[in-house]
Amino acid sequence: MIIIIDPWKTDYLTGFIESLSNSSKCQVYLFTSINFKQPSFSNNLFIKNIFFPISDKFSLPIFRKFIRGVEYIFALFYIFFFILKHKGIISVIHFQWLLFLPIDLFFIILFKKFKKKIILTAHDIIPHINGIKKIPILNKVYSNFDTIFVHGNKLKSQFHLLFPNIKVPVKVIYHGFINSNIKISKDMDLLKILSGKKINKVFLIFGFQFYNKGTDILLQIWKNNKEIHEGNLLIVAGKSINYPELIKLTETNIPNFYFKNEFIEESLLNYYLTLANIVLLPYRNASMTGQIFKVGNFKKPVLATNVGSIGEYISESCSFLVENNTSSIYKKLLEIVDIDNKLLVEIGNKMFDHLNKNFLWDIQIERILNEYK
Repeated sequence: MIIIIDPWKTDYLTGFIESLSNSSKCQVYLFTSINFKQPSFSNNLFIKNIFFPISDKFSLPIFRKFIRGVEYIFALFYIFFFILKHKGIISVIHFQWLLFLPIDLFFIILFKKFKKKIILTAHDIIPHINGIKKIPILNKVYSNFDTIFVHGNKLKSQFHLLFPNIKVPVKVIYHGFINSNIKISKDMDLLKILSGKKINKVFLIFGFQFYNKGTDILLQIWKNNKEIHEGNLLIVAGKSINYPELIKLTETNIPNFYFKNEFIEESLLNYYLTLANIVLLPYRNASMTGQIFKVGNFKKPVLATNVGSIGEYISESCSFLVENNTSSIYKKLLEIVDIDNKLLVEIGNKMFDHLNKNFLWDIQIERILNEYK
């Protein structure tokens, strides 16, 4: 029996768990968010929706955070007793995300008493927010795993640089690509803005907005350069988290700019992706981003800064990769503005083909199953 612990509902989890359950000959138990619903998977997958049944419905941040912490502890205790009951047939315990590091450390040490192989997929080697401050506790957490997966060779090197004393094997398992269903709901406020306007190109940044996302850098370039924003539209869709640099900038007069500062439901995000000619990933710092695969499903190109392992997933033949500085981003934006939209469509098609050829989940699952042995 394989135990997968993933408290979040992500596109990554959908592809990973579908391919794992189809490829594995043993039972797979997934402990995940109350919102994760995928009934079409194989008969050997059993989903336990135990994380955050209450807090996901709360809007008040203070109460939500407290309730979320309590729910997290109860969910991990539930998993502990499940493992205790089935310890004779469990071979692997695989963590996908760690959300509350002190609590995670306690339970990882507790789970180690069962003498099972414990694996972590470190999607982000350090958190995007206050990551450097968390290195001391991450040293303790990472040291208790038997194997750690990262999403690229550059990330493996970065891991050893940040955590030189950790002797746990670090293995490269690339993020997988899967074709997902596309449901769309329209943004009526945006439709009113677009009504009667002739837009040459739509640029899109989506997902949670935080400092390392680099959206403020891109937005400053957009605001200050008429040759980029004139006749085009920039959409930023995603809730801002501790990002005063972005909020302060959005309160100024920015031409041809639309900001949706809230959590974006998938169907609405899909609408923005259908509108976009290109998606922007101007990260200051990142491990990798699953947004590449979301964009790939819509056959759109991306403009991305070459940070973390992003450059291991895309190339100039199917997108635009630039150095992480304002000058490089500006020059590439200027180039993209003058590119024929039909060529962007061709590049987006190449993006889809590239991901579909090189990063299918079935390929990654073979390597994961070998590590489970």
